[in-house]
Amino acid sequence: MLAGGAVDLSEYLGILRTQLITGDFDGLGVTLQVLGSLATLISQNAKDVLADAAPALGASVGKVAGNVGTAISALSDVISIVNDLKAAIGTAKSLLDQVAQTESLYRGLLERALAALAALERARAEGCTCAGGGARQPDGSCSPPPPPPPPPGAPGPNPPGTDTTITHTTFVNSRDPNAITGPAGQGAERFVSASQPMTYTIDFENVKTAGAPAQEVVVSLPLDVDLDASTFHLGAIGFGSTRIEVPPDRRSFDTSVPLVGTPYTVQVRARLDLDTRVATWTFRTIDPATGDLPLDPTAGFLPPNVTSPQGEGYVELGVDPVPTAAPGTVLSEQASIVFDDNPAIATNTWTNTIGVPRPATAGGFHPLPPARILDTRSGVGGPATKIGPGETRSLKVTGVGGVPNDGVSAVAVNVTAVQPTAPSHLTVWPSGAALPGSSNLNFVAGQTIPNLVVSRSRRTGPSPSATTPARCVLGDVAGWFDFAEGSTIGRAPQALVPDDQPGASLVPVTPARILDTRPGTTVGGPAARLGPGETERCRSPATAACRRRKRRPSSST
Repeated sequence: MLAGGAVDLSEYLGILRTQLITGDFDGLGVTLQVLGSLATLISQNAKDVLADAAPALGASVGKVAGNVGTAISALSDVISIVNDLKAAIGTAKSLLDQVAQTESLYRGLLERALAALAALERARAEGCTCAGGGARQPDGSCSPPPPPPPPPGAPGPNPPGTDTTITHTTFVNSRDPNAITGPAGQGAERFVSASQPMTYTIDFENVKTAGAPAQEVVVSLPLDVDLDASTFHLGAIGFGSTRIEVPPDRRSFDTSVPLVGTPYTVQVRARLDLDTRVATWTFRTIDPATGDLPLDPTAGFLPPNVTSPQGEGYVELGVDPVPTAAPGTVLSEQASIVFDDNPAIATNTWTNTIGVPRPATAGGFHPLPPARILDTRSGVGGPATKIGPGETRSLKVTGVGGVPNDGVSAVAVNVTAVQPTAPSHLTVWPSGAALPGSSNLNFVAGQTIPNLVVSRSRRTGPSPSATTPARCVLGDVAGWFDFAEGSTIGRAPQALVPDDQPGASLVPVTPARILDTRPGTTVGGPAARLGPGETERCRSPATAACRRRKRRPSSST
């Protein structure tokens, strides 16, 4: 039994060494327990073993006894070492257990964090909403969470057949009421003139009930076919309390501004694609660490609009109608706004009509206190230079001197020639029309003489003939005509109102000569000069001859 015990002890010591090398602390503990038990057993039974072996060993008993004593002493040392190792291993195992528990805790936290990131990436890839428009849950799924258990004392289940449907929606994305506004114009059709620049503002807002800030907003606006894309220019751009002024006459613009109170910046890009005729503005929240949108879904440049204007933004632009836009042309604009990964939302449609509104009742002449709108002596209405032979000047008559910008069919202007150097005449006619063959003001050298002229509105141009000498010209506006029933100015021809209808407005026509008494002519009557005291009446050159009768001349005739 002693020899067998020695063999077992040697074998377990080998196992112990292997476990120490490999770090098998759990197996090491078991082995040490076995070694301790074995060593104790050998020590307790040593004398019995020697007594049983004495007859056989004979004279060798003393020697064997000495060796056994040595072995017992060695085994005691082994027991002591084993006990020390057991204590050390117990301490190490306790530390390892604590490390394992800590590792398990952090592993659980890491797994939950990885699951949250995976849900976020899945939501970005698949969109923030589920089929049917419902919002995704925080784990990225489309299944609504189970309802919480009822509080103590709450009513039990409803009777069979009771409708227990519960609608639960969680907003985790941004939302945006948005709109486009343009020129107010006049009337229900918002009438504007063809030369009026069109200015538009597109507003967007992340409402205060939204569940998250907007990280990216894209605004797009296709231009109406009757707007001249070559005149397009960007206006101011803003969000929250930030306003960005765009340099004049720019069709594209790029900038970045810091997002106050955060490590992020806001990248703003605006441009018009002349090929597609679509203007686009892009706002992006940029994380400087990645150069892309933040991974944090609660970070963005446009928070919910709890306190206005923190969640509001806008873009402005200007563009002119095409020069060929005819009266009655409707200009229609509708923008599109996209918040993050949400579907595009269309704004309202803003329309304007080229032309002027028709009053509800027939209008007429609107007199004004005389206001000077042209003076070639001082530079009012044009350069401060005399009008020379054959020279033509354009004069703006709407929006000045009390005349409205829109709704004007014709203007009455008192035109005065000041001390011309030779006899000549002055002609006034609408800009863009052909030069009439009749004059509005005739004068002689050194004379200062006025005449009241009624002309269609647009721009009115006083034009001398090719032989007109240099002279100064004054223009004083006296009133304007509106678009009454029957007027054809600025719109498609319509049936004219009879001349005797009360309140009918002036319908200007191209000047036509109906009387000329000079020799060799027969316009409106006989080709003979009118003598002193003689009068001549002409109804119409086509329907009645002019009648002439003599009056007794006065002493001053």
